[in-house]
Amino acid sequence: MATAEGAEDWVVIGRLGRARGLRGELLGRANYPAARYGWVRQAALRLAGGVLAGEGRMFGVESIRDYKDGLIYKFREIGTRTEAEAVEHAEVLVREGDRPGLEEGNFYVSDLLGCVAVERATGREIGVVASWQEFGAQLTLEVKPGQGDLILIPFTPAICVEFDTAAKRIVVDPPEGLLELNEESSEA
Repeated sequence: MATAEGAEDWVVIGRLGRARGLRGELLGRANYPAARYGWVRQAALRLAGGVLAGEGRMFGVESIRDYKDGLIYKFREIGTRTEAEAVEHAEVLVREGDRPGLEEGNFYVSDLLGCVAVERATGREIGVVASWQEFGAQLTLEVKPGQGDLILIPFTPAICVEFDTAAKRIVVDPPEGLLELNEESSEA
């Protein structure tokens, strides 16, 4: 069984939800429909606090299939509801090098994690992309400033005017009041 050594070069491809049924299936989310994950053969599962499930071993992916507005994940090593409940809400990780290559100009959403968001007009560092949310077709970056609450920034060409995932940098041209709106909501 492979171990989860070198987890720093892994990327999140999905997030598990609750256990489903009695055979060890889990509801979950990902950025794409199940058909886009046919290449995933094994994954690590990161629990809350960064702990890897199964003492860091890799879980064989039996299937990932579409279900309502999400996915159903089935791992070979998880065969009961109790085993599935032990990994509820875990992140699904794969090694960065195992992902299929992309055409020029395309990127994986997970590559935005760790990027520094910089305000275009001032060059001021806003914070680091810690996560993202999807609201329908709209991707929203969760940017963690040096101190304070997360800042939500819509990932649109009008706002995120430049990004370089290799350099881990996103240049942001926020509309007037966007950054202040985030500050006001954290004070309420």
